[in-house]
Formats: sequence, C-alpha cells, structure tokens
Amino acid sequence: MNRQSMYTNKASTTHNNDRLIRRSQHYNRNIWTPQFVESLQSDYKERAYVSRIEKLKEEVKDMLIDDSVGSLTKLELIDALERLGVGYHFEEEVKRTLAILFINKDACVKDDLHSTALYFRLLRQHGYKVSQDVFNGFKDETAGNLRLELCEDVKGMLSLYEASYLGLK
Repeated sequence: MNRQSMYTNKASTTHNNDRLIRRSQHYNRNIWTPQFVESLQSDYKERAYVSRIEKLKEEVKDMLIDDSVGSLTKLELIDALERLGVGYHFEEEVKRTLAILFINKDACVKDDLHSTALYFRLLRQHGYKVSQDVFNGFKDETAGNLRLELCEDVKGMLSLYEASYLGLK
C-alpha cells in the first residue's frame, strides 16, 4: 500500500464519522416590530433632566470657586470630574482654581502624601511647572528613600504612583 492511498483512506474515514451539528432553521419571530416599539411608554422627560443637569453644573462650579472649601477637597473634586469625563464642562473654573492653588502652594503641599501627590499630578497635567522637590519632605535623611511609615498610607502611595508618571528626568 502506498503512502498516498493510506493518507486519503484515513482522512476519508474521519470525515465520515464526524457529523456536523447545525442549528435549526426555525427561529422565533422578532417581537421588536415598529408597532411594538411605538407602543412602549417612557417616563423620560428631557426638560426635567436638562434643568437638573444645569442646576448640578452650577453647584459644582460654586464648589470650585468657593474659598471656604479646602484645597484638598478642590483637588479631589477636579480629579473626580476629570476621571468621570465631565471636566470639559468646567474648564474655566478648573483653570482658575488650579492657578490659585499654584500660587498658594503652601496650602496644598503639607505633610500629607496624598494631597501633595494630587497637587503635583493635577498641576503637571495642566501644564504647570511643579518641582519634584515637593516630595523631599517625605524622604528620610539618611538614604534618601521614602520614609517607612508612608508605606501604610495606601491612598498616599497610590496618588504618588499616579503622579510618578508625570515626573521629569
């Protein structure tokens, strides 16, 4: 028996034993007919939602401009707005707030790693030249590494990690 006939015989036997399982051709009709879609009722009232959106936008703008709100709260609000993808609604207020925070650096840069890293990251993202020296207060004097007690500050370490992407060499 030659090799060619042996291969063809083997292939033909496996083909005959394997059955193709096909789906049935009997499908249920689609219930989404134009009449059905038109008969659906919705309580959605566009005007009510648009007015609610405008009211909430004004509240957020007031929070960004309000001087009684702390700097960390403003930074966290700006960060949340940008992460949610709605920061473009508040561009002018964000620019104004970050300019004020940049001038009043001492109000933001404290002994809190989270607030300092958030300050650094947001201002760098918006084009401000913030020195990496703002993190010098978190280093130990001997080795120049971060202090060990900062490892327990999870929120601060996460903020520092995110800010590290905006560091310059």
